[in-house]
Amino acid sequence: MKKILPYIIAAIGVGGYIYYRNVKNLVKTFTARIAKVSFNLKETQRALFLKAIFDVNIELKNPSAYTGTIEGVKLDVLISGKLLGSVNKTDKITIQANNSTIIPIQIGLNTLSLYGNISNAIKALSSGTPLTLNIVGTVLTNSGAIDLNETVKL
Repeated sequence: MKKILPYIIAAIGVGGYIYYRNVKNLVKTFTARIAKVSFNLKETQRALFLKAIFDVNIELKNPSAYTGTIEGVKLDVLISGKLLGSVNKTDKITIQANNSTIIPIQIGLNTLSLYGNISNAIKALSSGTPLTLNIVGTVLTNSGAIDLNETVKL
């Protein structure tokens, strides 16, 4: 038994190292993209048109054989390089191995920054005038960060 014990310890060490290396590389296999952005008229009306509320769905894919955990999302919304709003969401979400999930986020943008005055904002938002947003941020996982930088047209 004394002759086998060092081999058992070495095998446990090698197995632990391989598992650790695979979990640390997990973030390299994750992909994140903006799946959908939509204007939320009901919430915008509730905010008295002082904020334009948008529902942003981020799709995360985990093609690896290991379960991952999303620990938070930090996003900035820009138009023509000008920061209009930010959001930090810290809900923990588990992504099963070989699976994908949608992370719903609601972002409120100051309508005065977007349109100059409330009457222009109400007209533009009610008529469905197209708006181009640049969404930049990071999805934080238990093994690292995934960067997002996408332009969406509403």
